Amino acid sequence: MGAASAGASSTKNNALSAATSTISGQSPPSTCEPVSTQRPYHADQRQQVLRQQQQRLLLLRHASKCPHENGKCPVTPHCAGMKRLWKHIAECKDQQCQMAHCVSSRYVLSHYHRCKDPRCAVCGPVRDAIQRNHGKAKQLAMAQFLGSVSRLKLEER
Repeated sequence: MGAASAGASSTKNNALSAATSTISGQSPPSTCEPVSTQRPYHADQRQQVLRQQQQRLLLLRHASKCPHENGKCPVTPHCAGMKRLWKHIAECKDQQCQMAHCVSSRYVLSHYHRCKDPRCAVCGPVRDAIQRNHGKAKQLAMAQFLGSVSRLKLEER
């Protein structure tokens, strides 16, 4: 693996780790409740459901964009399974689908796409993490570009 590729993989891994660790912290109060279907939750269960929903959104986002073949992703061991799930939910319309995580994933994705509340306990931290990681990726790309330009100038001398 080349240095640029290793750096990009390391950056993606760090970005996903940062995103999942960021969203596992305390969320601000919100008018948007955790995406659930029926049962009331205790506070600790509620936090666990929030983290799972946030993590599912981030993993599905990653899987939808990841260029690596199944089983070859250096960022997360869940990528191949999430790619299969992503492909399945794109086609599935069955409200009682028995495939693991299908219905709950479609439900949280639907909420995420409709949700406009920046204080939503599910979506707000995910959107914030994506924005932060996008900014970090832009900074890395600029640093790599500037490093390439510097090397070219040195070679010209």
